[in-house]
Amino acid sequence: MTSLSSPPKLAVLASLVFALAGAIFAVGGLASLQADTPAQVEAQFKPYHYCWFLGVLELFSLGFGIFAVVKDYHKLQGPVITFLAIATSTILPLISQHIYNTAQLPGGNGSALRGNITIAGLLWAVIGNFFVLLATAYHNLASPDAQQGTAHFPGRNGSSDGGSSAKHKNLDAAAGV
Repeated sequence: MTSLSSPPKLAVLASLVFALAGAIFAVGGLASLQADTPAQVEAQFKPYHYCWFLGVLELFSLGFGIFAVVKDYHKLQGPVITFLAIATSTILPLISQHIYNTAQLPGGNGSALRGNITIAGLLWAVIGNFFVLLATAYHNLASPDAQQGTAHFPGRNGSSDGGSSAKHKNLDAAAGV
């Protein structure tokens, strides 16, 4: 288990916290939009419910990611990265939809501002997601297993594996290698 204060783990944790802050920002924007004449917002801000789904998915996956890093559960990284990839790929189409809808939001500039806060939070979370993916790759490459490479696995590299290396060497000698 690598130390929680090791640079690879710190990089992953910092990027997760950065993305988590963006997701919280986005969910806060959604909550303030809902408080501002919900029926009109739902009618004109088309991806409204979809944004809620994304925000909750983002919060869940980032919290899950922080748990995986703190507990050093490498097997959880796959699902976390899948969640983040889904969130990232679905946020991008929402941005173009939002740009079209922002000018038509009810309540004048107040609702448009809340919509912009939501989109800013989602963009912030997307940027954080990319940082998470980069930091996770760095964490995996810096892990002891990755550093040891083939020396980590017994076999023909000269390490002891109960005699099978000698058998391979004998086969090589018999084959004239």
